[in-house]
Amino acid sequence: MDIQATKLELIQYLLNTEKESLLLKVKELVLKERVVGHTGKGEPLTVELLNAKLERAEADYKAGRTTTDEDLAREMEHW
Repeated sequence: MDIQATKLELIQYLLNTEKESLLLKVKELVLKERVVGHTGKGEPLTVELLNAKLERAEADYKAGRTTTDEDLAREMEHW
């Protein structure tokens, strides 16, 4: 089965279902997998990955694991 046929089959199934819980799960899955950008290495960045990065950054900030812009500028001079 090609991708277009799979899409049509899925659309038909979704249109005919009365299970709201299923529709909400599909919606959540689609939103999770949606690419919202790319990393500096060109890899796709999904909503889920972006949220994970934000959570790590917030944890680092709360733990005092930060670098000032002055320190970063000094470090960049040696690159």
